[in-house]
Parts: sequence; structure tokens; C-alpha cells
Amino acid sequence: MHTKGAGAFGYFEITYNITKYSKAKVFEHIGKSLIATWPGTSGACGPSLCIVFFLFSDRGIPDGHRHMNGYGSHTFKLVNAKGEDVYCKFHYKTDQGIKNLLVEDAARLSHEDPDYGLQGLFNAIATGNYPSWTFYIQVMTFSQAESSPFTPFNVTKIWPHKDYPLIPVGKLVLNRNPVNYFAEVEQLVRPEQHAAWH
Repeated sequence: MHTKGAGAFGYFEITYNITKYSKAKVFEHIGKSLIATWPGTSGACGPSLCIVFFLFSDRGIPDGHRHMNGYGSHTFKLVNAKGEDVYCKFHYKTDQGIKNLLVEDAARLSHEDPDYGLQGLFNAIATGNYPSWTFYIQVMTFSQAESSPFTPFNVTKIWPHKDYPLIPVGKLVLNRNPVNYFAEVEQLVRPEQHAAWH
């Protein structure tokens, strides 16, 4: 089986201080930009389950990578410098706006231009129209998790934003296409430790 995905490079800039939730050094300096790599492949990994639900919902079929949000399906744990733990969910909200395809258009493009979504990302970066996403977290305390009417660790559950508001963290900007796709993208995701913030 051969997977199909996209890859691009850019930076992640911290715009808000979240050190009250996380002691990770990456979040210490507002305005600091970090080199970011964004490998993407389509496969049968756990987080893929959420996108399947979205595709069969009223949200529709995304019009390429630039016009879709990203979510960390799993629940993660953050620990601050005082050793205080919270659970969190990750959200990347597209700054280009959500844009979807009609089913008929998606079916036509899958035959006429199967790289339509990938090409849109590549062309935007090549012309200096750098796509970006604002990164947010949702936070839930352990006591909130214990009394929650839903299981916060279930990848099919969305935490209500009214109870667990989105907290802004930073911005991911993709500003460079790979020159050698095999060496820069395909080799990046194997082994797993290469997909990291530098």
C-alpha cells in the first residue's frame, strides 16, 4: 500500500504564554519562532478516526489542506513547573477559512486531478501566499475529568467549548516547499523521532 500525503516547512511562533499549564521550554518565550516540519500522510492511524466522522458529517470534504482545521484526537497531559497536571486537547484553526468541495466536485477532481489538494498547498507557498493555522489548546482539570458526563479520553468526543474554551498558544506558518520530496518529507516521518520541533 502506498500512502499519499503532503509536506511543507515553516515556523511556529509562540503568541501567548501558557506556562501556567506546561513547563515545556517551547512555550516560554512569546514571539519566539521555532522551525517546524509538517509531514502529512494518509494512513490508518488512530487520529484518522476523527476525520472519518467529519467527512461523513455536515462539515463536508475539505478543499485542500489550507482550508481545513487540524485536531489532536487524543487527550494529552500537560504538566507545569509546579508539577500540576491538566488534560488538554490540541486544535489548529485555519487562518484561510474553512472551504469545502461539493461531493460532485470532489468525485470529479479525484479522477481529473488527484493531486488537487496537494497542488493547492504547494502553489500557495510557491507564490508567497503562506498558509497559516492558529494553535489553541483546551484544558480540563483532573477533577473536571472525574465529574465529566462524557469520557474525555474518547477520540469521538468533542469537548464543549463553552465549558472548556479555546486558549490561544501560537501560529504555525508554512513558508517553504520541499526541494527533494523523498529526502525531505518521506524520510522525515521515518523514523518517528525526526518529526519534532527544532
